[in-house]
Amino acid sequence: MNEIFLESPHRRWNPLKREWVVVSPHRTQRPWQGQTEDSAQPPSLAYDPTCYLCPGNTRAGGHHTPSYTGTYVFENDFAALKADSPKATLDIDHAGLLRAETERGICRVLCFDPRHDLTLATMEVSAILRVVEMWAAQAAEIGARPDIQYVQIFENRGAMMGASNPHPHGQIWATEHIPNEPALELSAQLAYHAEHHQPLLAACLALELAQQERVAAENQTWAAIVPFWAVWPFEILLLPKQPAARVEDLTEAQREGLAAILKQVTGGYNRIFDTPFPYSMGLHPAPADVATILMEAGHRVTLLDNLCHGKRSALPDGAAFVEADVADRPRVESLLRELQPEGVLHFAALIEAGESMQKPEIYFRNNTASTLSLLEAMLATGVNKLVFSSTAAVYGEPESTPIDESAALAPTNAYGESKLMVETMLRWFHRIHGLRYASLRYFNVAGALPHRGEAHEPETHLIPLILDVALGRREKIFIFGEDYPTPDGTCIRDYIHVTDLADAHILALGALAQRDKMIYNLGNGSGFSVRQVIEAARRVTGHPIPVEIKPRRAGDPARLVASSEQAKANLGWQPRHPDLDDILASAWAWHRQRYAS
Repeated sequence: MNEIFLESPHRRWNPLKREWVVVSPHRTQRPWQGQTEDSAQPPSLAYDPTCYLCPGNTRAGGHHTPSYTGTYVFENDFAALKADSPKATLDIDHAGLLRAETERGICRVLCFDPRHDLTLATMEVSAILRVVEMWAAQAAEIGARPDIQYVQIFENRGAMMGASNPHPHGQIWATEHIPNEPALELSAQLAYHAEHHQPLLAACLALELAQQERVAAENQTWAAIVPFWAVWPFEILLLPKQPAARVEDLTEAQREGLAAILKQVTGGYNRIFDTPFPYSMGLHPAPADVATILMEAGHRVTLLDNLCHGKRSALPDGAAFVEADVADRPRVESLLRELQPEGVLHFAALIEAGESMQKPEIYFRNNTASTLSLLEAMLATGVNKLVFSSTAAVYGEPESTPIDESAALAPTNAYGESKLMVETMLRWFHRIHGLRYASLRYFNVAGALPHRGEAHEPETHLIPLILDVALGRREKIFIFGEDYPTPDGTCIRDYIHVTDLADAHILALGALAQRDKMIYNLGNGSGFSVRQVIEAARRVTGHPIPVEIKPRRAGDPARLVASSEQAKANLGWQPRHPDLDDILASAWAWHRQRYAS
């Protein structure tokens, strides 16, 4: 770095918040006259009879802490947030200057270990891994609630940081809105990706690993860097070397790596200062779905649906909702004229390939003709950006797999044909009217968000049907054909996790600012047969899944697996959930929650 910036006051840009930070390196020469700690600490007790977090003791308010032996979670006795707070708003000056609104949420305490004298720095890595596993379990469980939009996990360590109890513990705060700092970070990351076509934090990490100037620690899966824009003394930013948006998304190796680097970093602080180092630590996960991500990035989101298969209960808080049909051009045109949106994300469609071979007319009317009405409404109102949720069924029976975007387009069912006809319209609207569009082709969307999952009525998708069998809601699962030219005779399909699909749509919308036409495949690049999906479900659920063989269905190709190399290279898209067991595990958690009653 230029010596001027090592010796003189200057500003540094924080890309995560899009703000400047004043840095005064010359002030490190001033003499320290503040507080110092005695390195000779008094011996700590493994069990403190006065500590309300130690096993077997009574907490303030009379609650009893059980004799736990690993981690222990309980509802905070003096919670900062309450799930049953009354809904109310306040606008004192009626001009928005003095405003307030109630906030609902959940506050929990997580004890890391029963021993009173331990810290993350002194715990075994295996014990810290149990903490990481509990973070993931709590984030998934609490995040599954429809009234929760964000789960914050943090630890304040040391009296200087406001932790009045030295017992190893952290806190979990879950809120119905996304807090300011994560919202700022999300907005900045989306803006960076729209301009540079790569994830902001991945770019920062690659630069830091290449320079090796601010890397404090690293292992196979994580790196601890001192941010170039650091505000706090001894600030550390922990980043996974492979993308992971939430702690519950971490692979087994990433969880083990996180446990190891937490011990390494906190232990390093203690060794530097020869005393237990006080700190605050927090996890910053991503929001859950397309609408929430857009809203927290500063967009106003309006959802339009005729609810023929959707449910109001699936709507995210904060999004406006209009119950209407895409085919209702006057209604859609009026809405577009009123809102003047930045763009349209078009997901609405009928999607059952088998049904399309029995009733092709409803697919051409609903999928193709309705989209024409939407395009006409966009044209009439000057809205010229569209992200179209297409399908890899436009390829039909491919000559080779994985399928890339140059493969022949030859649908084998009316569903795929109805989507291909839309793509044809988009091409001509682009050529004649300047419509900017992205068409995303993918196969089977699967998995679930913590608080939303597949809930079709009637259900026709393979994974939720299999999970119905595991829950005892169905007697068996049907396999339609076992004589296909595949290793086990059953159809092979590419499955994509719903959060990976959401990521791709957000990236495509941002990329339309620089590109006027995009067609990309989306998939995890690995195909799984029907029998493999059933076997994975048996592993995940622990339940036998009885099967019955049925004849083939008309229009079902033997093998459909997509190549996503173009989306990865040009959008910076990277699927975070390519593992079939992970996809099924998220769907199984949602399925059990949905039918818990």
